[in-house]
Amino acid sequence: MPRFLFALLFAPFLAPPAAFAQDDPALELEKARGYFAEGQYDECLLVLGHLEDEASVATEAARLRIRALRTVGRYEEASEVAGRLVAADAEDLGARLELVLAARTLGKDEDAAAEIARMLQIDPENPAALANQGILAFETGRVKEAMTLFESARDRFVMADLTSATDVYWAGVAGRYFGMRTERESRTEALSLLTESVFKKAAQLDPTLYEAWYQRGMIWVDAYDAPFAKENFTEALQKNPRHPDLLAGMAATMLLNFGTRPEAVAYLQKALAVNPRHSEALALLAAVQLDDEEFVETKPLLDRALAVNPTDQRALALLAGYWWLHGDPAAYEAIEKKVLALNPACGDFYYSVAQVILTKRQFHRAVDLLKKAVELDPQHWHAYIDLGTNMMRIGVNGEEAARPYLEKAMREFPYHTQSKNMLELLKTYDEYVVRPHGDVHVRLHVSEDPLMRPYLERFLDECIPYLEKRYGVELPKPVLFEVFHEHDDFGVRSIGLT
Repeated sequence: MPRFLFALLFAPFLAPPAAFAQDDPALELEKARGYFAEGQYDECLLVLGHLEDEASVATEAARLRIRALRTVGRYEEASEVAGRLVAADAEDLGARLELVLAARTLGKDEDAAAEIARMLQIDPENPAALANQGILAFETGRVKEAMTLFESARDRFVMADLTSATDVYWAGVAGRYFGMRTERESRTEALSLLTESVFKKAAQLDPTLYEAWYQRGMIWVDAYDAPFAKENFTEALQKNPRHPDLLAGMAATMLLNFGTRPEAVAYLQKALAVNPRHSEALALLAAVQLDDEEFVETKPLLDRALAVNPTDQRALALLAGYWWLHGDPAAYEAIEKKVLALNPACGDFYYSVAQVILTKRQFHRAVDLLKKAVELDPQHWHAYIDLGTNMMRIGVNGEEAARPYLEKAMREFPYHTQSKNMLELLKTYDEYVVRPHGDVHVRLHVSEDPLMRPYLERFLDECIPYLEKRYGVELPKPVLFEVFHEHDDFGVRSIGLT
């Protein structure tokens, strides 16, 4: 017998055992899970497509398919698959949760609320249902109701031995909302419970639940703790370098430091390559483009976000900032009216617009907006931080007005570097002398005042009229001119950092 014919006849019997596994549904499902864990979503969905009619794994394959579709931004398809699971089993809480998430992502809050009500009929203490009901209440201005729901969901982790990664995760999400706003617990302790216990346990129960890593990292981003946040996202991205939540979280971390902004843009572009409809990535990239005055690129990004969810309050606030910078008050006011109709307590709207215009040094207007933010939302700690920082920038009487806002921020965020530095700087002002010279108030250190003041006054008499004429502006009076005894103090006075 010719050698090649022998090989053809006996090849099936000589093949390695793995070849027989290709049609085993359970092993194919494990292969799909491996692809999902590594961020190979197209490959994952391709394998799952062959398992739709395999009764032994059909339900678990559908659950994984929903997660993969949601991760890449195919929210409508994810909802359709979840709907089929619910049709087969009306008490499938996991599938109903996916319907809630899809509805919320697409701005269909009434549909989400209806599904949440059904979940709570099945399980009145379900952490995911309580947390999502709280989020809907919070985003429509019902803050007290939301806080009660968040505490109830968070306490399911404290009081019950939760064994489901999903339950633990949503207890943590609720805890993050609660921890940022509670007046009854130490903020540091409430949030440390989440970073050190809750989200760690969720990730241990399901190593592919990368959303838990995202939530954990964003707690540190909120606390301006870039090193911890970066360490968290770096470790998670080593496991899955293509998860859009993790990429957006790392971008948010990079944006905490001006020098790493280019790296942030690269992470956001990677996130949008995986999920072109990722709301957080779209909003962050739009904010960067607004900061850089790349208006041609900004508007399409916000349009994409609002095409997914027309009621996305973050995207609407950035669009309002866009129109503010374009000098279109009517467009700005129309969006302001829309957002406040959706959420009468949305202090974050004014905070986000203030962030946009601060990049253009519109300090007085930003302070007005930030005051509105804390009036509507007295627990918006980031607004207090920016309010204190920017009160320091608005002239002669700004420093003392800034002090209570900075002190409040420090009580809530005792590790916030900029607030701490600003308060330390204010303590040194007793060593300085402030004297008026016409419309200019000059601040000098007591050791330098006698020698330097005459030179500075002559300098100001020459330079201010020259600069006003050159740039066609008239500076609002009085002007505060400061010379610092220590160079680091100048850095702190400018941006809160040495």
